[in-house]
Amino acid sequence: VRLARTSVSLLLGTSAPAERVSALRAVAASTEGVLGVSRLVAITHGAALHVEAEVEVDGALRVDEAHRIAHAVEARLRAEADVGHAMVHVGPRE
Repeated sequence: VRLARTSVSLLLGTSAPAERVSALRAVAASTEGVLGVSRLVAITHGAALHVEAEVEVDGALRVDEAHRIAHAVEARLRAEADVGHAMVHVGPRE
C-alpha cells in the first residue's frame, strides 16, 4: 500500500506545504503592478514545483501591459530554485 501511495503521489503530484505556498504568494504579490493574488496553487511533481497563480492588476491597463506583468510574475516564480513551471493568469482587480 505504501509503495502504491508513493507511486500515485509521484504521478499525480502532491500539494506543496502551506509555508511554501505562502512564500510563493509573497513573491507573486511583490511583483510590480500586481495588486493582489487571488489564487496560487503549487503542486510537487518529482523534484520540482508546478505553480499556477491568478493575479489582479489595474483594470484600466491595456491587455499588453497586463500580460507583461503576468510574464514578470512567471519569471520571478521560475527563478525560485524549486519551481520547474509557472503559469500566471491575469485579471482586473474588482
